[in-house]
Amino acid sequence: MKKIKIILLITLCISLLTGCAKQAETKVEDTTNKVKEEYLFENDAKNINQGGKIARYKDTYYYSEIKDGGKLYSKPVSGEGEPKKINDDVPLSINIYNDKLYYINYAQKGKSPVIVLDIQDTSKREVLQDRNAMDMLIKDDKIIIAYRGEEGRGHVEGYYYIDVEVSDLKSGEVIDTYSPGYGTVTLIDESKYISFSTMVGNRLMDEKEDKLLYPSEDERDFMINYIGENEKGILINAEYTADQETPGIYLVYSNGEHESVLTQDEGIVNGVSTDEDLFYFTDVSMNVLNYKNNKSMKIMDYSLEISDGLYKFENTLIILKENGDWKEFDLDELKEKASSNQAQEDEEKNKEEVKEEAVGSTNKLQDMSDEKIIYTLQDYIGNIYNKYYSERDYSDTIEEGQYSAINSTYGTKEKLISSMSSYFTDEMLNELRNADDMKSVDGKEYLATVENPYINLCNVETIKSKNYKDGVLTVEYISDWADTDFDCMVQFVEVNGIIKINKIDY
Repeated sequence: MKKIKIILLITLCISLLTGCAKQAETKVEDTTNKVKEEYLFENDAKNINQGGKIARYKDTYYYSEIKDGGKLYSKPVSGEGEPKKINDDVPLSINIYNDKLYYINYAQKGKSPVIVLDIQDTSKREVLQDRNAMDMLIKDDKIIIAYRGEEGRGHVEGYYYIDVEVSDLKSGEVIDTYSPGYGTVTLIDESKYISFSTMVGNRLMDEKEDKLLYPSEDERDFMINYIGENEKGILINAEYTADQETPGIYLVYSNGEHESVLTQDEGIVNGVSTDEDLFYFTDVSMNVLNYKNNKSMKIMDYSLEISDGLYKFENTLIILKENGDWKEFDLDELKEKASSNQAQEDEEKNKEEVKEEAVGSTNKLQDMSDEKIIYTLQDYIGNIYNKYYSERDYSDTIEEGQYSAINSTYGTKEKLISSMSSYFTDEMLNELRNADDMKSVDGKEYLATVENPYINLCNVETIKSKNYKDGVLTVEYISDWADTDFDCMVQFVEVNGIIKINKIDY
């Protein structure tokens, strides 16, 4: 009996010890994940690129309060509590690591040291580096600092020499240094950066691989802004380019190749990237592009100023205005709004298509060719020549007759026939006399015939746009008349099966 009790007791102790060990092991793992989640994901290179004026730790924002000279403040993420001033430092490039704020302090003119501040006890403040820093990023337990060196002279006057230093935060050891040259720098990670100087232009570099990633040539005339990263590469906004590429957002791969993600005629001002979507701003609107289906949708009308900063924290987008005001948006709600707008737009489009289908093929305005919607008076006259002089060389005569028609007094069949009498035979003039609108010698239907000659002024070269709405077809042409390029807009209406010119604008 004693032996059984001893065995049971030993078994119980082993079970308890094993359970405790497992519980302790689980607890350590959870704590590690929690700490990692709380500080690492918030140090986003995009946020630093925007000046690093806002950082988030747990449920609190730490930021540079522009309305109080840029001094260091904090406020709850919920927005329910009051902002609190922490100290008189003027922080930029705010990073968070292990319950501490790291930032560059611009409070004293001509100096920009790196400061470390304990979040739990803000009285614990120390100067990490007394050198003048320009940019700073903490990523993967490393602190990357760009220091300002000597001021340039001559060709680079007004720019400072940049030295970058990479240190291990755990050991405190410096593990790498390099120099992007004179100018300014945007740090992306320990080896990648975007720099600009009058010496080498704007470029995306990988220092570790000693490789120019973008542009393909070392051009000076690029304006490159960092947007973010996804699993494939780095996203940049090329505002204008020197190698005739279209301005827009490009995805740059680690091997230096790149592809266009998005181009916009109205220009892309700024944007932020998530794993699934690109939220971007043009001059007039806020939009979202889904990487998977490559579909772009408008969210709302919005005019983003170049001076506005974009900050992304988890699912929150913050627009920081130059005057210090904030605007916060939930990214999921923005996507829902874009989807709703798109659904409404698709519904309106379907209604319009159904309306046009109801008109059917009886509407000649809808049946007209996309290649060349109208035939001009020159075409009409030329085809009469084709009928009667098909076996003769009449090119000079045709051209002379066409220009005679152009320069004649328009408006009536009689005046047109009179103007062509020097070039047409009697048989050809009879053809012209007997012609009606929409009739031709070759089976084609002409909008510009003897009763409607004015259209020849457009001298059609290329169709610029076409829009059919409410029984009116509006066509805009790129025209070439008298060796001068100009746009010509013509409106057509259908009356009793005959298409008439409604309006001409030049």
